[in-house]
Amino acid sequence: MRIIDFTDRYLQYAGGKISRAEYEQSCPELFEQYRLFNIAENWEYKSLSADDIKQGVDIIMDELSFIERRFRTDGFDLTDLELLLFVGGGSTNGHAVELDGRMAVWLPVETYTSPMLARVFIAHEIIHALHYTSRPEFRFTTSHKLLDFERSLITEGIATFLTAEILGMPLVDALWADHLPAEDAKRWMDTCNAKKRELLNYCLDHIDSKEQEPAFFRADNPGDIYEYRAGYYIGAMIARTIYIADNLMPQRLLSLDRKTIIEMMRRM
Repeated sequence: MRIIDFTDRYLQYAGGKISRAEYEQSCPELFEQYRLFNIAENWEYKSLSADDIKQGVDIIMDELSFIERRFRTDGFDLTDLELLLFVGGGSTNGHAVELDGRMAVWLPVETYTSPMLARVFIAHEIIHALHYTSRPEFRFTTSHKLLDFERSLITEGIATFLTAEILGMPLVDALWADHLPAEDAKRWMDTCNAKKRELLNYCLDHIDSKEQEPAFFRADNPGDIYEYRAGYYIGAMIARTIYIADNLMPQRLLSLDRKTIIEMMRRM
């Protein structure tokens, strides 16, 4: 993997040497997409020191060799994949954007506070990049397309399931890393498992209605799984069911088109 580091530009911005616009011009494609993930109207970039940034970058860098080895074992060559490091507003762990005709992964360093978080969510974002490369129909350039229920369910589900599969970890770890205490994560997973059929029916109803339900994919309300990342859980279970039933390899799962996946869902 190749690292492109924009954190020095952030420090110039934070120190008043360049403007916010000039910082964002460091990589217009990255920051244009990043703005789609910020739901607050007047959001600001995090205030980080050089030491804070180094801590986040070091955590990221320490996990890359392991991640690259695991992906190589499953047939993915990440040698030329670009990772874009920058300081963001704390709204998301990253995603994938088209840069010079190829998909690159962007990682806001302020969100990487532990090795486990880095291992899980860097892998997750890499899978998005691989998925969008294989099936460009899932890419987005507007907030409306970003929040499309069907697109979110498929892409986040596949990224979550394949993170667990490629890294060789339980699905609950691929869903939460160490963001939640183990007991809380287990309780959440048990609740989701008990409601799996209900969640699947909810997804089928919303695909038919074409409604957007962004809360289904956020972590806003721990008291209600429908507003606490249940979309990632059921998306991953859908991907897992397809993967096992059709005896697929990871590359084949990433190559399935939207229509095929929805048809398989309806037969579950």
